[in-house]
Amino acid sequence: MSPKVSVVIPCYNCIDYLEESVRSVLAQTLRELEILIVDDGSTDGSGALADSLAAQDDRIRVIHQKNGGLPVARNSGIDAACGEYIAFLDADDLVLPNAYETLYQTAVSLSCEVVTCAYQSFRDTKIMNPVRPNFPFYSRLNAQWIRQEMPRLAQDDSLPFVWRRLYAGTLFREKGVRFDPAIRVCEDATFCMECLLRADGVAAVPDCLYRYRIVPTSLIRSKKYNPYLTASLLRQYDEKKKLSDAYMPEQTQALLCTLAENTYRHISRLIFFNVFRKDGGQYREFRAAVHAPIFRDMRRWFDLRAHRSRSLEWFIFLCLRLRLYFPAFCIAKRIFGKDN
Repeated sequence: MSPKVSVVIPCYNCIDYLEESVRSVLAQTLRELEILIVDDGSTDGSGALADSLAAQDDRIRVIHQKNGGLPVARNSGIDAACGEYIAFLDADDLVLPNAYETLYQTAVSLSCEVVTCAYQSFRDTKIMNPVRPNFPFYSRLNAQWIRQEMPRLAQDDSLPFVWRRLYAGTLFREKGVRFDPAIRVCEDATFCMECLLRADGVAAVPDCLYRYRIVPTSLIRSKKYNPYLTASLLRQYDEKKKLSDAYMPEQTQALLCTLAENTYRHISRLIFFNVFRKDGGQYREFRAAVHAPIFRDMRRWFDLRAHRSRSLEWFIFLCLRLRLYFPAFCIAKRIFGKDN
């Protein structure tokens, strides 16, 4: 008999947390599940630990592969999964004991292909306040509702994260949804957007079922230059536009306005911090980024004059609007350079 839920755990050098993460799944009240640990070329012994855990419980399977990045690892898990529904768990995070039973029962009772829940971040023993999805709870939301609300969902952080949801296997086996291997940072935003837009029914529960561990060395929080970050964020933006054009063209302008503000307030900071952590070629990468559609659309759809400020960050975008690229670069370097 096929498991009700397949839990995909991509793992790259997570030996300090992997066993605790896996045991949080083994402790689930839903027993009819399988665990797929995808060892993505780990070099710290995580792969051997995964094999040891699999020897203790026949619900665990391990996939060993050369390092290809998080999207590739998750796709491998999807391809191998046998469950009616699929969940994703990061190898340093935890799920509460009733997580998959609650999500599965909600999905079945409401006949939904996607169910989302609340989560809590934690660091060591400190647990933050729950973050709940901004959806109506215990209701079956149809495609029309999702498309109408997508600009808002993209604004209030209801779109990410992949691990806060349960997905029907039909999304992958029949509709062909996969992670984009070229988006190696913040890869789940476009994936979640596509799943929501293509799902036959979406639901949400207010229960806090997932614990997200704050790790200083994560890709986003690391203070080292990430060679994938800028390209990933630029491609993610392009893919969101394609999804909007394909599934909700009447909402594309509203979405572009939302994404433009998000670029101004958040995405640009991630890109600029990363650019100035690079040794050499900073101006070339800066110019390439600010000429990309994400920044061109920001200048078109975000009203910079309405947000006039004396902050240096505001002057970066004023210079970009005036096509004064080198002055914009110099101001950005002063704000986001390595010493700051």
